[in-house]
Amino acid sequence: MKNKHAQLKLFTLFSLLLLFCTFESMAQEKLITINVKNVSLKEIFNIIENQTPYRFSYRSVVLDADRNISISAENISVTTVLNQALKDRNLEYSIVSPLSLIHISEPTRRVVIS
Repeated sequence: MKNKHAQLKLFTLFSLLLLFCTFESMAQEKLITINVKNVSLKEIFNIIENQTPYRFSYRSVVLDADRNISISAENISVTTVLNQALKDRNLEYSIVSPLSLIHISEPTRRVVIS
């Protein structure tokens, strides 16, 4: 009886792991079409939100409103667009797959105490 219970636990754990891996791979494969000139980072986020299930989370003070972006591409991955849009901005993003949430933040500062 204990053996069947252990097998059921193992099967459930494996199934959940497979499900989360599927969500992660789906997050990396979202493709969009974008054709913009001199738009804000916030507008890029709006375009991604309109074409995907993703929603963005960020503090507006971290966005640089003075630097506009131009991107033109068809069937480009969301990660590629974000990498281009955030290039040289000292911002990073993380995708929370099951929630379809993309969090934009400043890089974590590391404090070294000696």
